[in-house]
Amino acid sequence: MFSRFISIVPCGSGRSLQPATRAGRWRLPLGVFLCLMPLPLVAHPAEATGTLQLSPSLSSPQPVGTLIRWTASGGPADATFYRFSARVLGGSYRVIRDFGPGESIDWTSAEWDGPVEMEVARLDRSSGEVSTASVAFTFSSRVLDGRPAASATEHPLVWLYSAPPCQPGESMAVEFGTSMRTAQVTPFRACGDGASMNFYLAGLRPTTAYSARTMVTSTRDLLRYGPALSFNTGAVPADLTQHRVIRPQARTSDQTVVLEAPIFPNRPTAVDLEGNLLWYYPGAISLLTRPGREGTFWGLIQSPGDQTMQKIREFDLTGMTRRETNAAWVNVQLKAMGRREICGFHHEVRELPDGKILALAGVEQILTDVQGPGPVNVLGDMIIVFDENLQVLWVWDGFDHFDPSKPAILNEKCSQGSCPPLYLAPEGNDWTHANAVQLTPDGNLLISVRHLDWVVKIDYQNGTGSGNILWRLGQGGDFQLAGDNRSQWFSHQHDSQIGLNGTTLSLYDNGNTRRQGDSSATSRGQVLEIDEASRTARLVVNADLGVYSFALGSAQPLRNGGYHFNAGWQLPGNSARSIETDASGRVGYTLESSVPQYRTFRLRNLYTED
Repeated sequence: MFSRFISIVPCGSGRSLQPATRAGRWRLPLGVFLCLMPLPLVAHPAEATGTLQLSPSLSSPQPVGTLIRWTASGGPADATFYRFSARVLGGSYRVIRDFGPGESIDWTSAEWDGPVEMEVARLDRSSGEVSTASVAFTFSSRVLDGRPAASATEHPLVWLYSAPPCQPGESMAVEFGTSMRTAQVTPFRACGDGASMNFYLAGLRPTTAYSARTMVTSTRDLLRYGPALSFNTGAVPADLTQHRVIRPQARTSDQTVVLEAPIFPNRPTAVDLEGNLLWYYPGAISLLTRPGREGTFWGLIQSPGDQTMQKIREFDLTGMTRRETNAAWVNVQLKAMGRREICGFHHEVRELPDGKILALAGVEQILTDVQGPGPVNVLGDMIIVFDENLQVLWVWDGFDHFDPSKPAILNEKCSQGSCPPLYLAPEGNDWTHANAVQLTPDGNLLISVRHLDWVVKIDYQNGTGSGNILWRLGQGGDFQLAGDNRSQWFSHQHDSQIGLNGTTLSLYDNGNTRRQGDSSATSRGQVLEIDEASRTARLVVNADLGVYSFALGSAQPLRNGGYHFNAGWQLPGNSARSIETDASGRVGYTLESSVPQYRTFRLRNLYTED
């Protein structure tokens, strides 16, 4: 997918380490595979006579950031799962892609130069035998004679800036722009290990000239700059989403990037407030769910096929996969824990502040005479919390906590292609249809349950909780709405999020249930103040957004005191609108997209989560 980097300044040879391989093997008792827990990430088996080998597509050393294809070979090809992991030589392994099909992966070290080690583990699913092999590889510095380098990647809107090392106690960032008066700045990184400093530069316009320079801070010097380098971005594909500004930006805001998660086609993009393209994802993904940390993103894949094709993925600005797992391997872990299996992932995957990963998944159950006569396939929801290597830590299953005799309010159905993949029947009752999960400031979980018209708080306690439902917000729930006006309650909502104060909750009110009784009803952006002790709620913003979006949507408080709402799928038509309101809910800036958008986000840049 990517070619080698092209450097403005020639790369130095850097430190050299010749490739070396190591292989090992052990056998699991036949039939144990379905109860097999993930392999250790640090401890490895002793040398053995296995035939597994791991080969890089280019010989070592290569300049830092050069994408390498790592391919496993030897041994049986059928019924085999592979796991790929990497580490700085001598450190701990980090899983890149967990056990699943596929004998190769594209990966590079983009932040540090020096020796690394790539490992592959192969699982023979028929015999239970697990083998490992590893390769040591050196990524050399791009800095030559102390001079920084700016290097193009295959992505036309992402460049790699490489700088000489700085001193312990200092921090470095890169400032870049068409002029320094309009510059962006990457996140600062601590200095001190003697290696070169490497930064992806992103948020760039196509076919535009830019310059970049380092910024170094220390306790003695407030700020010093490195020499400026010039570079030019490339052209982009012609089939990306088109935009139209309906209302221009009227208020000053530093969140000038709109990150979009389109569903037709599934190619995430980022634009400025005038609709000019700044970035796009070069691969294929079903949904971008959230921006991550320092130029990373989270998303999921729903693809025809078995559970190995249902994935969650973290990727970087160039599109390279950083972490990935699939439902088949997650089911191995769930089965070993005595939990129900999942059919696939949907709607949500995000990183928590403590480094754990949270995802939503679908669960099928055949219920008899509960949501219809005879056996009925019912689709519920599961919340899964993973550690940083995507190993299952904590599970919440909606079938254990909601009453299945309470069906979806509008009796929605699922068929193949409209929901997470179904395996028990060609159709199912789309019972709960959760679409967002958030860690609350008090360490619990908030889940938006669209088809029950509820936002629900779950006892999580940062991983030690019971999973019990603490309260349900919405029509027929545990809270009384001030004014007792039922028409003010949200319905079929998206993207409920509670603020740091623990009392202010924002969401996108699609309004599907209201629409049943009023064909002219429009969607709303809502902000509620909730009092958990008294179980009361008060609407502080109830913005009529002037359009109806029957599906999709998002909500976000802005740093300037206003709010951002995404009308994800307007009817009539197939367009979307990113809408800004002021603190009172008055509609202002509006950007229309030519395709439906699952979520949109207002960001300061492509490195931050807001």
